[in-house]
Formats: sequence, structure tokens, C-alpha cells
Amino acid sequence: MGTDLLAHMEKEEHILFPYIDELAAAQRRTGPFPPSPFGTVANLVRMMEDEHQDALALLERLRTLTNNFAAPFDWPRSDAVTLATLARFGADLVEHIRLEDTILFPRALDLEERLT
Repeated sequence: MGTDLLAHMEKEEHILFPYIDELAAAQRRTGPFPPSPFGTVANLVRMMEDEHQDALALLERLRTLTNNFAAPFDWPRSDAVTLATLARFGADLVEHIRLEDTILFPRALDLEERLT
């Protein structure tokens, strides 16, 4: 999961987000539409959303394997803390995905559509 998430974040941080910034700048200056190195935002968003679903499936598998991140009463404290940290990470990941899928990506798609 870690390697996949890092690769996903690299694509977002180095390809998608900078391009969304370029689209927003083009809209503000009513300048030319910037060329895309990867086709359309829709293509990359579709890939990101697929990867989000994969991450959520892995997170659900972790929830199942850990009984919803619940440590048995007789586990060492360090193991219980690890599970609690994993639960917080899972909640943060779900919120991150929700924000991208329901706010950022639709706005980026709309912006690209208006500029083309």
C-alpha cells in the first residue's frame, strides 16, 4: 500500500496539481489554454479515482484483518498505539480521497471544459 500511495501522490503533486494550477492561471488571465502533457484532466482524474478505489479496498482489508483497528486488551501498549495510528491514517486517507473526488476533481474537470 505504501509504495502505491507514494507513486499516486507523486503523480498528483508533480503532474496533476501543477496542471490544475496552470488551468486556473489561464482562466484568470484569459490567456491561451496550456498544453497538457497527458491528454485531458479527465484521463488523469479517471486514473486517480481508480487508484483511490484501490487504496480504499486495501484500507478495508486492513480494517477486516485488525477487527476495525481494535487491539485486544492483552496486547502490548505499543501495538495498540500502532493500531490507533493506523486508524487515524485510514480516516485521514478517506477524507483526503473524499475531498479530491467530490471537490477538487469536479472543479478541475469543469475548469478544463470551460477553457477548451
